[in-house]
Amino acid sequence: MQTADMQGSHMYVLTLQNNRGATCTLTGTHTPPPGRTRFDTLLQLQADAARHLPSMEGAPVLFFAMELNHF
Repeated sequence: MQTADMQGSHMYVLTLQNNRGATCTLTGTHTPPPGRTRFDTLLQLQADAARHLPSMEGAPVLFFAMELNHF
């Protein structure tokens, strides 16, 4: 298990669904570089998903959330 020091500053959840109805939900943490927007991060996560799961290339987003990773 990762400690808070090992995790990114933000936690995200991204769900995609391809044109065949298959869905994929990705979760993790990320520390955006200065100047990066939430939308920039979404595009990066979509591209990462398509690289690892080619069937998700161009898949519409069903859900995306990104919040600070602390209480």
